[in-house]
Amino acid sequence: MQPIDHEKVKDFISSLDESVPKEGAAVRMDQYGGGPDESGIRANQAGYLRLGIEFLKAAYAEPAYRDKGGDDVDREYLDVDLEYLVSLESDVNFDSFERTENVELINEDLANIGRLNVLAGCVITVGLIFFIIWGVSSFFMTVSKWIL
Repeated sequence: MQPIDHEKVKDFISSLDESVPKEGAAVRMDQYGGGPDESGIRANQAGYLRLGIEFLKAAYAEPAYRDKGGDDVDREYLDVDLEYLVSLESDVNFDSFERTENVELINEDLANIGRLNVLAGCVITVGLIFFIIWGVSSFFMTVSKWIL
């Protein structure tokens, strides 16, 4: 795999930025279901191009500020200009753009949340099973007292 030619990529992004006007570009992001995983993007051609260009520009943007979070990971927060592009009627909007080379740590955090959800589900299931067993045994104990 070849290394990234950053100067060539920057020139390409700059050329795209100059080639696709902001005027007339439109993007709408909507959540159609119960959560963010049920969202969609509707845009005109210029809107999709401008959205891609703005994300590409973020790769080389100067950070608005830097932060080292509680997990001791260096993070750079960026100003990405989507205000002109994303419709005010959109349900979904982005208010934070973070650049970090430790994306794996982010995935670990999400995996840990998933593990906690599985653990909570197991505990609830076991609790329900014990509750049902207790209820059934109590019912039969009561019925047996009536019969005898």
